[in-house]
Amino acid sequence: MPSATWPFRLRRGWNTALNWIFPGDHLPCVLCRRPVPPEVAQTGDVHLCPFCFQDIAQIRVSGRVRRLTFAGEGIPVVAAVRHDGFVRNLIRQWKYDGAIELTEWFADWASMAWREVHGTAFRQGQAVAPAPAPSPEPMQMQAPMPGTRPHPRGAAPLCTSGMPDALVPVPPAPDRLRQRGYDHTALLAGCLSRHLGIPVLHALARAGAAGAITRSQTAKARRDRIMSLEGAFRLARQAPSLRGRRLLLVDDVVTTGATLSACAKVLTAAGARSVAGIVVADVA
Repeated sequence: MPSATWPFRLRRGWNTALNWIFPGDHLPCVLCRRPVPPEVAQTGDVHLCPFCFQDIAQIRVSGRVRRLTFAGEGIPVVAAVRHDGFVRNLIRQWKYDGAIELTEWFADWASMAWREVHGTAFRQGQAVAPAPAPSPEPMQMQAPMPGTRPHPRGAAPLCTSGMPDALVPVPPAPDRLRQRGYDHTALLAGCLSRHLGIPVLHALARAGAAGAITRSQTAKARRDRIMSLEGAFRLARQAPSLRGRRLLLVDDVVTTGATLSACAKVLTAAGARSVAGIVVADVA
C-alpha cells in the first residue's frame, strides 16, 4: 500500500531536482522554513536550523500509558510525549504541512516509550533524536541526553504478553489523504516496524464513500467523537485472518480515544486476541 500519492511524490521530486540544479540556494528548515546555511544546519535525516534543533533537544520521552474504556480489560495506549508546546507544532507540521522527514524522529520516540513501558533494552539517558546519517564531518550541535521516567504509578500493564504480532496503522479518510498527499500513520508504522522488528499489517480501511468530506474531530467532545466515528472503519479487503493475533494500533495522537476504540472494535470483532495502541503524543 503506497504511503504517498503520486502528486506528492512528484512535488517532492521536483523540489529535490531544483535544489540539485541550484545548489547555491540554502535549504529551508523543515519546521520554520528559514534558509539554513550548510555550515550551521543540523543535517542527518532532518534539515533543521539550530533554533528548532535546540527546541527539539529539550523534549523528554517518558512512557505514558492510558487505558481507554473498552470491552473487557480496555485498550492500553503507550504515548511517548505530551501533546503540548513545541510538540504540538511538530505534529502539525508533520501531519498537515508535508514535513515527513520527522517520521523517523517520532518513530524513535515511540519505540523508546514502548521499550520503557515493557522494561526491555532501555538504557537510561538514551538520546531522543535518532543518530544522524554518517557524514565526513561531525555535527556542530548534538542533542543533549534526555531524562526519562517510568510510566505513572498505578498505570495498568499492557494487555499484550510479549511483542505484538503486527502493527496496524489507523487509516486516514480518503479526502484527507488526497489533501495531504501522504499517509502519515502508514509512514510512522513503517518506521516503527524497523525499530521494533514487528511487521505492518494494513488491516483497516475507512468505511465511508470515496468522495465523502470528513469533518474535523479536533473540537468535538468524547461523546460526539464516538457517535461520529460509529461505523467509520472496516476490515480492509485484502486483510488476512486476524484470529488469535495480538495487534498494536498506530496513530499520531490520542485525545479522547474514540478513534482507537472504533478501530479496536473492528479488530476484536474479526477475532484479534488483544489490541493495544501506540502514539506519538497524548493530549490528556
